[in-house]
Amino acid sequence: MLQLGTDQLRAIEVLEGVPVGSMVFVTGEAGTGKSVLLAEFVRRTAGSTVVVAPTGLAAVQVGGQTLHSFFGLPLGPIPASSDEIRVYRPGHPKQRLMRAMTNLVIDEVSMVRADVLDAVDLSLRLNRGSKEPFGGVRVAAFGDLWQLEPVVETGADQEMLADRYSSPFFFDSEAARKVSLDVVKLQQPFRQQDPEYLWALNHLRRGSTADLDYFNERVHAKLDGPPVVLTATNRRAVEINQRQLAMLPGALRHYQAEMTGKFGPQFPVDPSLGLKIGAQVMFARNGTEWANGTLGQVVALEETGVQVQTESGTHLVEPVKWENVRHIYDSGSGRIEREIMGELSQLPLRLAWAMTVHKAQGLTLDRVFLDLDIRGFAHGQAYVALSRCRSIQGLSLKRALQPEDVVVNERVSEFERMAGLA
Repeated sequence: MLQLGTDQLRAIEVLEGVPVGSMVFVTGEAGTGKSVLLAEFVRRTAGSTVVVAPTGLAAVQVGGQTLHSFFGLPLGPIPASSDEIRVYRPGHPKQRLMRAMTNLVIDEVSMVRADVLDAVDLSLRLNRGSKEPFGGVRVAAFGDLWQLEPVVETGADQEMLADRYSSPFFFDSEAARKVSLDVVKLQQPFRQQDPEYLWALNHLRRGSTADLDYFNERVHAKLDGPPVVLTATNRRAVEINQRQLAMLPGALRHYQAEMTGKFGPQFPVDPSLGLKIGAQVMFARNGTEWANGTLGQVVALEETGVQVQTESGTHLVEPVKWENVRHIYDSGSGRIEREIMGELSQLPLRLAWAMTVHKAQGLTLDRVFLDLDIRGFAHGQAYVALSRCRSIQGLSLKRALQPEDVVVNERVSEFERMAGLA
């Protein structure tokens, strides 16, 4: 059993206590333990819970499926009619699975568009034969509205969504508006402990530029060890990693992933990982002697694994498995189970001289060098980048932050004020 904080224990009580056919939104600043809470809730409700996420990578990380694959939804905006919603025949495995559900857990709900949540609501009502919201299923949605937002293509798609909704965010869906949306905010920080740093981050989170001078004091600040460079674009991150790798002496050795069944197209690590002795790497999975996000340096290349030096010592790192799963209903036990559709076995490492702000989502880093290679971040990106670091002493900026780097969506501000979160 995971060790939960006071905030998380209170949130578990709320999640377990709300009636079926309702929706709970669990949110909180970066580093307040949303992922730990999600894992514990899923553990406690195993056998009656389906876990989904808006992207394949997020789904793999939480041991679930994508929203679109589980509900059989089309890509792109979904019309309000039921024509696009698949209704399964009586006795079909998917219909039995939906009727066995008690809980639906949605991770990274900030990325779920309003039309998609409405389609989920309609699918559950149709396939469960219920007029209750979400067909009588309890929905537990996790995410931070200030970090990631829904992806809306331009043109006709954008126009259709704008015609139906106040915004593309899930909370403006018809389904969310019809239920009593309970909101639970985690407030106990685990990542940052410095009150001044937390104060400045939370101001920035909501679009305030009043504390930019506080961060800008860290322009070209010297750090006490090698940092991770955070960039806005993948092109820049790849360029930095490959340049640093090429500068190292010695031979390059490739470690190829082994894949079985169906896996992809998004991978938690590089299927072909090229390493040299001296490479800066980051762990991409929790282990007994390291955590997801732990930095290290490759000190030896072996046949099936590598030796990595971290602050806690030298560790032999060998391939681990990631699973691509789908949920099935076991009629014998009456429980919802996970069926493995495919597996990927690879070293749980990635090159870590640099990465995008997006890929750093959820990580805790000791040292960050923020390389803003473009101006005008997307909504919440500046906050995500700065909040990866444990302390202001571990932060260094390539250039000073400007007000135009701090981009927030005003509709999120309005929702938080109405929900009492501001």
